[in-house]
Amino acid sequence: MPAPGRALIALLAALGLLAAASVPPAPAQTSPDAATLGAATQAAEVWLALVDGRSYGQSWEAAAPLLQEAVTKAAWTETVTQVRGPLEPFGPRTLLGAQLRTSLPKAPPGSYVVLQYRTRVSQGREVIETVVPMLQPDGSWRVSGYHVRPAS
Repeated sequence: MPAPGRALIALLAALGLLAAASVPPAPAQTSPDAATLGAATQAAEVWLALVDGRSYGQSWEAAAPLLQEAVTKAAWTETVTQVRGPLEPFGPRTLLGAQLRTSLPKAPPGSYVVLQYRTRVSQGREVIETVVPMLQPDGSWRVSGYHVRPAS
């Protein structure tokens, strides 16, 4: 059985939703303005509260259609349970950075904010979480991708 972090990385890479720090800089990358950053961060934090509360099904329902079309609710719930379980509980997060992107690998053009957090987890360990809110046609932001890896 693969290590939990590798399982989520493999799932998200297969889904084309891996928009983590490993994505090389692109010309369409900038820092978001304050209003965009605030709206995208708020959407990410509301969504992360669902995941932190182990409401994985609800996190899938609240996610962007891009994520929902890429993975079933059952597969999402199973994988997130396997990956996050050994790391629970997730504690305080510190925002490390934010990038506004108009394109991501294997994703349609759009407005994305790639947010990276340093997060404390069980046993005093730390991970890097990447959360990718995507601007929806109605003007709202919804999470289209999620990645967690050990902090280096």
